[in-house]
Amino acid sequence: MFPMNRREHGYALIDVGVALALTGVLLALALSTWGSTLRGRRVTRVAEDLTGLLRYAQQLAVADSVDACLYRVTVSTTDAVVRRIPPDPTTGCAPAAAPDPILRQISPYPSGVTTTAQVVEFLPSGRVVGGSATITVAAGTSSRTVSVEGATGRTEVGP
Repeated sequence: MFPMNRREHGYALIDVGVALALTGVLLALALSTWGSTLRGRRVTRVAEDLTGLLRYAQQLAVADSVDACLYRVTVSTTDAVVRRIPPDPTTGCAPAAAPDPILRQISPYPSGVTTTAQVVEFLPSGRVVGGSATITVAAGTSSRTVSVEGATGRTEVGP
């Protein structure tokens, strides 16, 4: 009934299974790489946003040197804000004075991104109160640092 030399056409179940397994492994590798790339981009974006916020506060401090004691950038684990610290008529320039409303804010950071808490205060000269500051931005295994030089107020993003 069936000739012995007849050739079968099509794929066997084992062929389909092997192809699906290989596809699954390749897809898993691609998704893990894509996820770490997204985390790295989020970290870089937040680090660059913080750098811009710090530069903004320094420029305001220099431009508004007559009417303000200093500009304070408060970086928390979830957001960052810039406030103007007005002079106190009785004590002069008192950093403990009640700050003005928020001038600019980064809030909230993208999902999974955190920073080290830090307060950076800029004097009218553009210098940083208390010296240099370093803020670490991280998500998973990705991290970047934002450094503020105390003497000049120069701000940059590092690896």
